[in-house]
Amino acid sequence: MPLQPMPTTTATDKKPQPCQECGHATRTTTTAEGGIITRPDTTRACTAQTANYMSKLPEFSGTPHEDPVAYTHQCEVRLACSGITIDEWPENTSERLRGPAHEWWQRWGRADMEWSEFTEALNHRFNAGSTLVQCTSQFYSSTQREGEPVEEFIAHKIQLFRRISPLVEPIRALPTITLLLRDELQPLLRISRATSVEDYVQLAVAT
Repeated sequence: MPLQPMPTTTATDKKPQPCQECGHATRTTTTAEGGIITRPDTTRACTAQTANYMSKLPEFSGTPHEDPVAYTHQCEVRLACSGITIDEWPENTSERLRGPAHEWWQRWGRADMEWSEFTEALNHRFNAGSTLVQCTSQFYSSTQREGEPVEEFIAHKIQLFRRISPLVEPIRALPTITLLLRDELQPLLRISRATSVEDYVQLAVAT
């Protein structure tokens, strides 16, 4: 059986239309034989896929314990698989900014900002030396307040420790954290043999 020739298409495609099932833009092409071919428009991201990845983008508020470098890296990993073009990354990421970071973007953000410029600007604003000094001070000085849940206090301390010592295992922070807990919690935790932060938190809650 002879092979059928591939259909040839006209030079100009018709206007993209959204797919009825997923919203992905499709492009209708007329062949030289008069037939119609409907195929995905690869120049446009699937709206369903885009919405899915947008919901997975982390939020960033610009508080001292948050690392802007780690944040933009997490966004890059997700956006690179989303079908969203890199030109749109700053705008999409800016939608996940909260608090001080959102205020910063409202004041200094630009629609034509490139991704490399966005990451550099965010890092410059929220990764200054004064921010790390503030994190260090909070980690070593602030003690557990009356009525503050112990698991929340420990989680915040671990966040600060990861910010100031990103290459050190969080379990190394536990002796210091113990000294900053309420007095009645310290004796048992000082002699504990917790092998992970999770074990330490469980013991602290049960004490």
